[in-house]
Amino acid sequence: MTQTATFQELLGRFPAFRDLGDERLAWLAQRSRPFVCPVGQELLVQDRMPDHCFCVVEGRGRLLHDDPGLRRPVTLALSQPGDLVGWAGLVRRSPCEWVTASTPLKLIGFSDETFYELERESEAFSRWLDSNDSPAELITALAPALRRRPKAEPPEREVLRHLLPGLRVIAAHSLRRLPDDGAVWLWDSQPSDEPVSIGAEVDPERLAAIPAGEPLRLLRIERDLWSRELNPDLQPPDQLEVPTSVDLWSQDRYSDLSVPDPQGERHPTELSKGAQATESTPRFRGRSIPVVTGIGGQQQAMACLEMLARFYNAPFRRDVMERSVRQSLATVQSVWKCSAILL
Repeated sequence: MTQTATFQELLGRFPAFRDLGDERLAWLAQRSRPFVCPVGQELLVQDRMPDHCFCVVEGRGRLLHDDPGLRRPVTLALSQPGDLVGWAGLVRRSPCEWVTASTPLKLIGFSDETFYELERESEAFSRWLDSNDSPAELITALAPALRRRPKAEPPEREVLRHLLPGLRVIAAHSLRRLPDDGAVWLWDSQPSDEPVSIGAEVDPERLAAIPAGEPLRLLRIERDLWSRELNPDLQPPDQLEVPTSVDLWSQDRYSDLSVPDPQGERHPTELSKGAQATESTPRFRGRSIPVVTGIGGQQQAMACLEMLARFYNAPFRRDVMERSVRQSLATVQSVWKCSAILL
C-alpha cells in the first residue's frame, strides 16, 4: 500500500472527512504528510496563525488557556485520536489554539492553503466546520468580557462552563442583519476586508457592510446568562451596627475609659522561666553564649556543634551533623575537634 493510500484510509476515519468522497479524499491525501511531536513540545501557540491543520492519529495533546487570575495555564480540553488541531484558528482567520503534547503525537498534516481550498470546494467539509466549535475559540471570543469582570472569581474556565448552555457559534455566511432576540452577539472571526475586535459586540452597520457569502462566525450568548456570569451585581458588605440606642463610647474624652494595666496575680510560665534563664546566660564579647547539653559522647559532640552554630548564626541540620559526628568520633579522640565539621 502506497503512502497516499495509507493516508486516504486514515483520513477517512476522521469525522471531518468522512463525507468527502473518494476523489476529494484522495486529493487531500496527496497533499498531506506525516508529522511527529515529542512530549512537551508546543504544537500551536495562541498568538500565531496555524500554518498547518493537524489530524491526531496517535497520542494525546493538551489545549491550554492562560488565565491571568490564576497566573498559570489551565487545560481546557484534551486532543485525542480522531481530533483536528489548528482548524479553529484557520476557520476564524484569527489564532486561538495553544496545544502541547502530553504524550508523543503521531500526526497527519496539510497546509493552510490546502485547508482553505478544501473549505471553498467541499460542501461537506464546510458543513462540518459550521457545525463544530472549539473551547479555544469560545474562551478567546469571551476574553475581553472576562477581563472586564469586577472580580476574578470564579476562574475563566468555570465561567465558560456556566455559559455553555446558552452559548452557540453561528455560521454567519449570509447573516447580515442581527435578529431582534435580545441576545448578546460577539465577533468570533475576522472578515477579509477590514479587521474587527474579536470578542467585541457586533456592530450592525459593520456586519451589513460585509459581502454576503463570505465566511464569518459570530458568538451568540443568552442575555440573562451574560449578565449573571459576566456582569454580576456587587453586594456591599454588611454594616456593623451596635444594637443599642446609646453610644457607650461617646463620653467625654477625659473620662476614665482607658484600659487599666493588668493587675492579676502573676503565674510563671515556661516562656517566662526561659526568659529568666536567659538573663543569667553567660556572655562573650557582648553576645549571649547559647547553652545546649547532651548525655554521652555523641550527644555532647552534637551539643558543642549546635552551640557553635547558634553563636555564629551558621546553618545546622541535625540529621547531617549526626551522621558526620558518628563518622568523626571513630577517628577523632577529642570531642572539640568535631567543630571542624562546621567549616
